[in-house]
Order: sequence, then structure tokens, then C-alpha cells
Amino acid sequence: MKVLDVINACNKILELDIAVDDIANGSAEPCDKTNRIIDCCNTISEELYRDYPTHCRRTVAEADSEGFIPTSQYSLCRVLSLCDGEGAAVPYRYTQGGLLVSKSGKYNLTYAKLPKTVGLRDELEMPSPRITDRIFVYGVLREYSLQTGDFTSSAVWADKYDAALNVAVKQASAVMPARRWL
Repeated sequence: MKVLDVINACNKILELDIAVDDIANGSAEPCDKTNRIIDCCNTISEELYRDYPTHCRRTVAEADSEGFIPTSQYSLCRVLSLCDGEGAAVPYRYTQGGLLVSKSGKYNLTYAKLPKTVGLRDELEMPSPRITDRIFVYGVLREYSLQTGDFTSSAVWADKYDAALNVAVKQASAVMPARRWL
């Protein structure tokens, strides 16, 4: 799904009077409403990548003598695990610009990666195939309504977004029954 498709869907649903066709062919500049929807797309994308990480990365990170691990080069959304060389979990704390551990050394870091920031003509990449375009648009509608101060509408879209997301996640975590001997 493209960002322009999300803008078009939000425009139709919320009746925002955005000239989407003119913006798409380049004859009009994006307005404040359009820029706000793009910001909402980035917010919802980051939220989905944070809560349902499928773009996990693994790396060896090194802590300095004070136990600080810089994470700015990783595009880190959240840490999934931090282990020492023997595979034992290591306690850590988020700090400005990195992680703080008790001692220096090398650690195995598994983390969820942040999505790329999208613009007007970019393609949106979902963190999971279970998260559909409809679910994403519900999230953008929730965020847009919240940012514009329409709290009643935001609550309605939040309910729809959460319900659709819960169904999608529940289907993804379905467990097959155990095999049995005949």
C-alpha cells in the first residue's frame, strides 16, 4: 500500500476535502492535513514494528569500560534479548543513546529494527503479512483523530483498530494440535 492510498482512504472516510488527485499528479502541493496523515503513517508504522517485530536483527555489541553499549548505528526500536557469550541473559537498562550493563565485554544483541520513515510517494511495508491495509488505515484514522482533538472519533477508530489487530495476531499465533498415534 502506498502513502497516497492511505491519504485517499482517510480523505474519503473523514471527508477532509483533500485534492488527492492533484497532489498525486504533482499539480498541487501537500496541505497541512496531508502532512499530518503522513506523520500518522510514520507513527502507526513505528507502533506496529515495536509491538509486532518481525524485522529482528542480531549483532555482537561491545560495552565500554563503564558498561555502555552505543546503539545509534543499529536503528533500534526495542531490545528483544541481550546475552553474554555463554547465552545467559544479561540485565540492561535503556539510557540516552544506548544500553547500560553491569560490566564491559561483548554481548549478543537481538533487537527489533525501526521502519524507514515514509514520505508522500513511498510504499508502506507492514511488519507482518497478517496486518492488512485496512488495519493500518484504522490506526492512521485513530491517530489523526487524536491529533486533531476529535477524541470521540479517535475512541471509535481505536476500538476498530484494536479489534482488527487482535484478530490478526490471534490468527498468527494459532497452534496446531499435537500429533497422536493411531
